[in-house]
Amino acid sequence: MTKDKTTGSVEEVLTDEMLRERIRLLLRNRSAGRLHRFLSHDLTKIVIGFLLTGLVGTFLTWRIEEAARRRDEALARYEAGVASIQSFSRAVYSRHTRAMMLASSLRRDVDLEEIKRRKLEYDQAFVDWGTEQQANLLAIRKLSQASRFSKFEADVEFELVPVLRELDSCLTEAYDLRLGGGAPDSVLDSCDISNLLQRALDEGYSITNGLFEYVAQSPEQ
Repeated sequence: MTKDKTTGSVEEVLTDEMLRERIRLLLRNRSAGRLHRFLSHDLTKIVIGFLLTGLVGTFLTWRIEEAARRRDEALARYEAGVASIQSFSRAVYSRHTRAMMLASSLRRDVDLEEIKRRKLEYDQAFVDWGTEQQANLLAIRKLSQASRFSKFEADVEFELVPVLRELDSCLTEAYDLRLGGGAPDSVLDSCDISNLLQRALDEGYSITNGLFEYVAQSPEQ
């Protein structure tokens, strides 16, 4: 009698479990069928296509605008770099040209008034250089995208400036001698003014040409 009850309980449990499984399967099939009918509906396809088109269009628009923004920023950096180089070049070649003109006047022993005028012009170029030197160096650093002391700054400070300093010392000494009634040739020969002028020109050209090559690689870099 106990055995028959136990067997009956097991059969009832199995029957209940089989019923639950059939219900779950039926529900899954019904849900899958509804999802399939929903996705297969023409209106659903239109809505999904519209949403995808909008998302893709938004993404592409963002990419285009981002690329344009980067190009504009690169072009602005390029134009600012060219302006900085031009300013620096004018300062370098103005000082060299004024020095050359003053040396020529001293060599030719022209009227003292002409020598004074050219010395005044040279002094103005000297002042302009000194006033703008730090700004020019910072502009060069920004142009080369260096966070610290850049190679171009080093070239200016340790290659060009020492030559300009020697050149200024030579011209000042020769000018003072001429004002005192002496002949400045001895001073100009002693400091080898021609060599100093050429070195200043070469160093200035090397630096400015290097900067132009750097910035002219591409406006978009």
